[in-house]
Amino acid sequence: MIQPIILFSGKLLKMIELSLDLLNVGNSNNRIERTMEQDSIIVGRMNKTAVTLK
Repeated sequence: MIQPIILFSGKLLKMIELSLDLLNVGNSNNRIERTMEQDSIIVGRMNKTAVTLK
């Protein structure tokens, strides 16, 4: 029962963080842009490693 919660906790925390930031409208836009940038960087790295694995 505990393991799935551990797996999802990271994403849940991120979602909670984003929703809290949405309530605090002043910071929300900067915050979402930053996480989207981080996500795109991670995807870029994954694509690079996929290419090198081929």
